[in-house]
Amino acid sequence: MTTPSPTATGCPTAKISFPTPESAELSGEVSDTGVRQYAVGEPTLDAEGRILSYTVAPGDALEAIATRFCIDANSFGTYNKVTYWAMQPGDVLVLRPDPEATWAPQTLDDEAAVSCKAGYKNGIDMSDGAGRVKGWIADFGASAGAGGAVARNADGEIETYTVAPGDTLTAVADRFCFDTESLAAYNKVGRILQAGAVLVLNPPFDD
Repeated sequence: MTTPSPTATGCPTAKISFPTPESAELSGEVSDTGVRQYAVGEPTLDAEGRILSYTVAPGDALEAIATRFCIDANSFGTYNKVTYWAMQPGDVLVLRPDPEATWAPQTLDDEAAVSCKAGYKNGIDMSDGAGRVKGWIADFGASAGAGGAVARNADGEIETYTVAPGDTLTAVADRFCFDTESLAAYNKVGRILQAGAVLVLNPPFDD
């Protein structure tokens, strides 16, 4: 078993900066101060021996990885579009971005994808008698059993879904990363869906 190294002291902190909306670059220098608890994965080096990226290991945490490599956790997480709870083993996190590579801020769909990947499901809270959506709703694309049409409001937010022939509740819920039970309960449907039925995904606030 690998023994974690102590936290580095006096370690200059590198940072990933965004001089333009289209690019990112590393200021300072990342260095590997040693395996430690919650940061036991492997870095990837370039031909010159510089650290390029890091592969997440089971149990890793963003702050511990940042400490290990002497890099600012906030800028590191923002560039890689991850949070401490949304990393998965096998994810490759960039420590030294290519300044010529296009980078874009995280969108609502990005946030929803990260949240869904981490196991968090959207739902509808009916505890106060009115439905309120919980989570970020994004459309991850039509699939077998979820080929219906999506309706959005003037702000582009997903509001409803129209059931297509052959759709199933599970597939529709997966398409929008929704909890099947709350989706069914709010819309008063069972697991067998009727083609043409309209499912509310984002209840209006004046319910």
